[in-house]
Amino acid sequence: MSEQSDWPRAPGRHRRAYLAHQFGSYDGTAAGIANEFDRRRYRARVKLEAAFSTLCDQDALRFCTTPADLEAAQEQAHQSVAALEAWHREALKRPALLHSGNAYKFCLPFGDADGKHRNWSWMDDYCGEGSPTESPVTSMVARIPKDRLKYIAYRAWSPDSRAETVPDDWRPWYSEQFAYQEARYEQALEHVCRHYGSATGRPADIPKTNHAAAACYWRRWTARQEMLCRFEYELYVINAEEQMEREAENAAGRKAEAIIEGIERQIEDVAQDILRDILDEQRVAP
Repeated sequence: MSEQSDWPRAPGRHRRAYLAHQFGSYDGTAAGIANEFDRRRYRARVKLEAAFSTLCDQDALRFCTTPADLEAAQEQAHQSVAALEAWHREALKRPALLHSGNAYKFCLPFGDADGKHRNWSWMDDYCGEGSPTESPVTSMVARIPKDRLKYIAYRAWSPDSRAETVPDDWRPWYSEQFAYQEARYEQALEHVCRHYGSATGRPADIPKTNHAAAACYWRRWTARQEMLCRFEYELYVINAEEQMEREAENAAGRKAEAIIEGIERQIEDVAQDILRDILDEQRVAP
């Protein structure tokens, strides 16, 4: 049974245990992950999967217009949960799958090591239709996710990941990154609009027959971007704090070594002085 599923669900007990093992847990629990920073990475990954599951759930329910539709969606969800848990229950019985050193692949929010984007699910594809409850196309607005703004602010040495507290000498870099992100999201919106028939690349000019499909895809796309940007921000903060702790430990180790070397030199100097005193006494003795 593949771990892929048509309807991703919030990580179940066996999925969480499997992920915990991938991050170094000895017993399949978060507490069993010895490294504090790996525990935080594990929790960030679980949060990402739960958010993606919630998005899938809400999206599926939007298309349920009758009791029969709702029953079919609930049946699909039940089968998806069973399939995912069955795969991970079996995987937990196979040590080779648990200790293969694959934790790194769960910390790549936008793609694999070769730079290719990971295909999360059908929600990455353009929609052919939308639900009757979709928002109007006028709500299709390009906005930089707040966690993406926190990410670039943190990289610009803001102590609390806010634009207002970016140091003056880093403000030009922050402004440049902000403009870049703003342009990329506006470009993404234009591409979506043109795909759905807008000659100008603006939402207002999408043909009415494509309104629901365009609004549906844009809602999915922006939600996915928000959760992935949140994950990337959390990982970057974890990595930075781990690096700072490592540097502090190294600095403390170097300081301790310097102190020990200083003490050893003092002891050696004292020993040399004592030896010279003894030799001087022997020379002057009758």
